[in-house]
Amino acid sequence: MRRRAAAAAALVLLIAASLALAAGCTSTTSTCKECQDIVTGIPWKAPESYTYQLKQDGKPQGTTTLSITQSGADVVLTQKSVGDNGTSDISAVTANATTLKPVSATRTITGKSTRTLLEVAYGAVDTKQCASGKVARIKQSNFKPPDEATPDSQRSNPLCVPDHAYDNDESLFIWRTIAFQKGATVTYETVTAGRRDTHLVTLIVQDQEKVTVPAGTFDAWYVEVASERSRQKAWFATTPDHRLLQYVNNQGQSFQLEPGGG
Repeated sequence: MRRRAAAAAALVLLIAASLALAAGCTSTTSTCKECQDIVTGIPWKAPESYTYQLKQDGKPQGTTTLSITQSGADVVLTQKSVGDNGTSDISAVTANATTLKPVSATRTITGKSTRTLLEVAYGAVDTKQCASGKVARIKQSNFKPPDEATPDSQRSNPLCVPDHAYDNDESLFIWRTIAFQKGATVTYETVTAGRRDTHLVTLIVQDQEKVTVPAGTFDAWYVEVASERSRQKAWFATTPDHRLLQYVNNQGQSFQLEPGGG
């Protein structure tokens, strides 16, 4: 997978090329006074699935499908990106169906010569270990060639999870759940398992506007997304389901809802 196409398939804030884990547990006690839980309501009815055209600098690179399924008291939030060259990037976050706080997550990035599997289990620990009392236990397995059954290397590490945090791979889902009001601003922390760290994300609801994508022209809420690593833009339908219509980042990568994509 070419670097730019790999980054596009990786979605949102995570760079697929940076997956190395260090030893030991990192303390991530948050000093973010403005951070808060951002989920104000669940706009979807599972099961649900939408497909998007994946582009780099306006040129088609493949497809991304975002799907939601119910699993008891939890939901499974799945992102599946498939490149035109046969590479893929698939993540699935199991989260509490009401709060969308993560319970577990997996991510598989398959290239031409390697496959990387990330497995994350979220759980409670003593506050002496993590001030928040929450931890993400991260396991990374690397396979070469991709179809190899036994990993040629593995690493396991814990990461302290701050309050008001979500898994990075559920970003495009939780952004649909905020209060869509002009000028509304919310800040939270995201756990990036591949980088084994956390960082701040701020969502700013700008205004309503028309957006045209392959699926048609829609009324949308335009939201700016800011983090220490990137600047992004997303458009969500003004209808009650607030489905994602379009996503663009500052690296020329975009998703656009396809006709019949839902």
